[in-house]
Amino acid sequence: MHNKINILAGLLALIFGLSSCLKGNLPDLPAYSDADITELYSQYRYLDTEQYPDGSNIVRIVTLSVSDKSFSNGTASATVTVPDASSFTVPGERDKVSATNIVMMCNISTGASIEPLEGAPKLGMPGDFSKLQKYKVTAADGKTSKVWSISINLVK
Repeated sequence: MHNKINILAGLLALIFGLSSCLKGNLPDLPAYSDADITELYSQYRYLDTEQYPDGSNIVRIVTLSVSDKSFSNGTASATVTVPDASSFTVPGERDKVSATNIVMMCNISTGASIEPLEGAPKLGMPGDFSKLQKYKVTAADGKTSKVWSISINLVK
């Protein structure tokens, strides 16, 4: 008897758990048509001399400050500043930071996607930002897109 009650309770829980309160034929919400870069971030990544138990080196991340930002006419520009040597665990590592080996990241419009153009590095990966890099931002509506150029000035 106890077993039948458990089975019945399980079936009821399954029925109520798989039901939905939503009704069909709900109106579609409009998709955003904005295709903008709205924020820039930067990092420098390097291998520390300290190692994990498996013998691989620890990857350290140093956040680079981003200031004097401008987002207009398809150009995102900023000044990226390298912190002092105390932010690095390996002596001399700060001297290796250059615009050719930093990581850039950005915020884009809600629901949009971004892709590199003309050999630009993927955002979020180390790349060469010593020159103008181009990216295509496609809005959530899938129809609107804008080509953006990212330009930085690295200051040590």
